[in-house]
Amino acid sequence: MNKKGSTTLQYVIIFFVTALILTSIYQTWYFARVRSVVLNAAHEASKTYAQNAEAYNAVNIAKQAATNVVSSNLPIGRVKGTYNVDNIPLDWVKGVVQKSGVNNYAIGMVNGTPISATVKEQLDQNIGKEVAVKAEDITDESKKNSFVQASNNNFNNTSLYGTTTDFAQKTGESIYGTVTGSSNGSYYVEKAFEFTGTKQEFVAPVSGTYLLEVNGAQGGSSSGGRGGYARGEVYLNAGEKVYIYVGGLNGYNGGAVGKFKWYGTGGGATHIAKRDGLLKDLENYKNDVLIVAGGGGGAASYKGLDVYEISTNSYTGQSATKYSGGKGGIDDRGTPPGEDGTFGQGGSSSVYREGGGGGGWYGGGGGGHHNDEAMQGGAGSNYIGGVSNGYEAPGGVNLGNGKAKITLVKRIENGENKVIRSEYTCTKQDSVPFVAPKTGKYLLEVWGAASANGNMMGPNGGYSRGEIYLQSGETIYVTVGCASTENGKGGFNGGGPSYFSYNSGGGATHIAKRKGLLKSLENYKNDVLIVAGGASGGDKNYALRSEGQGGGLSGTALPFNQNSEPGTQTSGGVISDRYLLLNGRFGEGGGIGDVRKGGGGGWYGGSAGEYFVGGGGSGYIGGVQNGTTITGGNTRSKDGSAVITYIDKNIAVEFYTNNTFPSVFEQNETKSLYFTVINPPSGIKWEDNTKLQVTWYDVNNNVVNIDEYPIGTTYPDRSRTLWISITAPSNVGQYKVVYSLVSGNEKAEQTQTFSPVKVIQKSVYLTWSSNNTIPSPLERKNPVNVHVTFQNKDSTPWSPANTSIIVEWKNQNTYITKTYPISQTVAPGGTLNMSISMPPDDIPIGTYEVTYKLISGGIEGSQIQTFSNVKVENKIHLDLLEGGINNKVPAFVETGKTIQAQLQFQRTDNRNDIPLKEGNIVYQWRIGGQVRYEYPLKLGGKGTLYAGESFYENVPIQSPPVQGVYDLVILAKPITGNPIFTSTEIIFKDIYVGVEPKQTVITGVMDVNDKTVNVDTPLLTVNIKPNGDTVTSEVIYHAPLVWNFGKFMSGINKPIFDIKGESVMRIEKPLFEAERK
Repeated sequence: MNKKGSTTLQYVIIFFVTALILTSIYQTWYFARVRSVVLNAAHEASKTYAQNAEAYNAVNIAKQAATNVVSSNLPIGRVKGTYNVDNIPLDWVKGVVQKSGVNNYAIGMVNGTPISATVKEQLDQNIGKEVAVKAEDITDESKKNSFVQASNNNFNNTSLYGTTTDFAQKTGESIYGTVTGSSNGSYYVEKAFEFTGTKQEFVAPVSGTYLLEVNGAQGGSSSGGRGGYARGEVYLNAGEKVYIYVGGLNGYNGGAVGKFKWYGTGGGATHIAKRDGLLKDLENYKNDVLIVAGGGGGAASYKGLDVYEISTNSYTGQSATKYSGGKGGIDDRGTPPGEDGTFGQGGSSSVYREGGGGGGWYGGGGGGHHNDEAMQGGAGSNYIGGVSNGYEAPGGVNLGNGKAKITLVKRIENGENKVIRSEYTCTKQDSVPFVAPKTGKYLLEVWGAASANGNMMGPNGGYSRGEIYLQSGETIYVTVGCASTENGKGGFNGGGPSYFSYNSGGGATHIAKRKGLLKSLENYKNDVLIVAGGASGGDKNYALRSEGQGGGLSGTALPFNQNSEPGTQTSGGVISDRYLLLNGRFGEGGGIGDVRKGGGGGWYGGSAGEYFVGGGGSGYIGGVQNGTTITGGNTRSKDGSAVITYIDKNIAVEFYTNNTFPSVFEQNETKSLYFTVINPPSGIKWEDNTKLQVTWYDVNNNVVNIDEYPIGTTYPDRSRTLWISITAPSNVGQYKVVYSLVSGNEKAEQTQTFSPVKVIQKSVYLTWSSNNTIPSPLERKNPVNVHVTFQNKDSTPWSPANTSIIVEWKNQNTYITKTYPISQTVAPGGTLNMSISMPPDDIPIGTYEVTYKLISGGIEGSQIQTFSNVKVENKIHLDLLEGGINNKVPAFVETGKTIQAQLQFQRTDNRNDIPLKEGNIVYQWRIGGQVRYEYPLKLGGKGTLYAGESFYENVPIQSPPVQGVYDLVILAKPITGNPIFTSTEIIFKDIYVGVEPKQTVITGVMDVNDKTVNVDTPLLTVNIKPNGDTVTSEVIYHAPLVWNFGKFMSGINKPIFDIKGESVMRIEKPLFEAERK
């Protein structure tokens, strides 16, 4: 068939299969609908009859009620059509005629003999053709008066002891096997979490630093506000659990549901915490929250607000800040306004179809209403206060449901100090010491404090970061600035005071090699490592302005000539020559009791401010490497903070997890293989002198051999795959092989280990034939010759003088080896077939694992061959005499009766040490191979049966007490005190006990033809059946089958399917008044 024809056939098949499936689905639905209608109609009919039971035409009224119910839902006319049926009676069987022997036939499920010559002739004429036959089971009178002869002997339980063959390298492993590498220091995890509407969990597989990333959900429609994004790092111990709640478009996790439709819903927040619960339920456990991404505002007449998007329209729900929920929008209709956002929960919308607030650290406000327009909801806020190296997008970025991701970025190895991250918060204590737990580079991060500023949002403190190298045990000192207090005092560590309670400046945060507040170190500036400047006091009218921010190389202040100046790298902010306390200076912001706004503390403090805001204090990064300082960078909290983290900026590597290594080498053997290494995204560039180092360790962990393979320049987030040749050590033994990376004098901590790797003695190569077998069971004192075949795959010939086959017999109690020199010289590539006598004379009775090995010139062959479950036994042979023709048992016996069995058999084994006495030979009655009854066989005058002796007896046999068709089996049983043995069996099959023997007789034969039947019947039949004080209504709907598929799908051999509904109801007869006279 050409390609076009094949494609057409495929389309035809697809069409018919699809039609069949769709028709079946429709038919199932249609039948369910009809069944519901007829049940309702039956109920209505019985109820109507009960209500009209006294009427002369109650039956007709009830029928009409049922008809009305059906006709209002289904057609009730007539169904007409034709269909074909097989023209055979129900009790006949259809099938293809098959014949075995002279008089045995099989047709479908029938196996029988013809009842007459006429039936036999009909069957013979239809061999291989399909017919229908009638069969009957009749009593087999011939068997009732006949005998069963014994069948040929079989070994008892022989089928239980088969053998299996296993080829293996001589060490028990494939010579081509590989070892999968295990990583040390390069354990990378990345797990994504999508929206599910339920909590999700993450358990840290190893101790280390994990990067957390979260996206809040968009408000519930395409025009909903965008969700936020935040990331940061957290240290988790192995086995530590965190909980992830991913926000949804439907508002899951804090998004307020719009009052009109789903599209007005605020987006849900996504958060990760160390305590289980939705974000709103963690208000009293804020310290357990690690990170949050806010949800976007719900849309209404206008697009929902993005995270941190600001609206000046008071009717719009406002977006939340880091410190408070968004304000609900005003409703100009006099109805309640939109609700304010709260911790973890957006505010509900005004009344009708306004947008709900998004969830977040604090939720956005619900939308209000203005000029017949529904206003949008505000977005929730982000939070990164529970992580280090935190970052949040300045606005909304995420569309759709929220999401989260956790990535292992630094694994902590055995022996490495687990405390690699220390965090410090505002305690108003200066010079908190940090002692380096190990030598290496550390990341210093500091955040300056803000003004207390009441409930208003003022300028932010600064953020600075940088790296420093510390020796193990070296001490540095951390002083964290605090937000200004409510009594007008400046914040701890240099915040300037003010006249108003909330408008004083925030303190700086610094780390130094010398103790003391920052202002006390003016003469020891070289000991200061890093500073984050504090923010100035703010003003409610300028809460969101950028002036007055702390940090950066220079803080910020009002524009020139507006009475405030920031601190810089060389001087404090200056606004007055007369009142010097208003000016900033080293480590301290300006301000006195009668000024409005205090300056922020810093490397140099900002000046006080007469209007709006003062100057922010400057940051400092002169004592660190790779430093950065950001103005207004503290988005964590109003108080300052600091974090010190051990970082590994040395060379790093990730080994490909699918790298493998050969598990077996011969001495000094060289093998080639691929390996792949990856320079992690966080790593540094590998230079030209970068190499892979392969180290062999012995069982005592001593270095045996080191080889190096050049890798060359590789940039971060790039991989290298190389083809290298590995040479094994010269000594036989078990080894551990470790991959590591070196670059000049620097060595990566990450490694990849392969173990065990075995070095074996040089082999001689051969292949054992897969046709080798060992019979089981074997007879201990009657050995047999077992053929063994193998091929020389080596480069040298083998001779009987230097090459032998070793056969090992082993189980839990025995280990015996036998050596058999090969029978002739075998050239390279040649094949040898030799015989070995098994089992050995000294092998104990039992079940063994037998292994073939070859040794040539004192070196073992490369391959072994193993056979499992080889049974060694003593055997008793009970063999029928003269083919068993004189061994007879009645074919039909009554239950619980004694019958006579004629037995003639001989012991043909040579086990003279095992005499069989009365009780050692038994007969068993079995059904389906299972022993039902067992009795000792009477040996009569014989008494004992020795090896080689014959038995001629008519012996009494006790029939079973329960009816059935049994096999009668005669065999020898083990003897107490003698070795274990098994015996052959003498079997009489199919003895009818208390059951008349039956035979199947074929009494009729006919052709199979299709017959056409016409159908013309009403679709509806209603029957009403009163019975005393109850009435039964029966409604039958003759539902037509689509395309008559019911014949194929349901076995219904007609074009209609009757669906019946039935209802039974009690008739409550009314009370009648007494007859008037």
